[in-house]
Amino acid sequence: MRTMLEIAIEVISKDTTRHFTFEEIFQRVESELAEVW
Repeated sequence: MRTMLEIAIEVISKDTTRHFTFEEIFQRVESELAEVW
């Protein structure tokens, strides 16, 4: 089970070509967690 921080870091490092807002990161993390659960 990964933590939200680990997922967020992974999401950001996957797409370094643009800057994410905190909300975008949070939405991506939530969708990743939804797939895990």
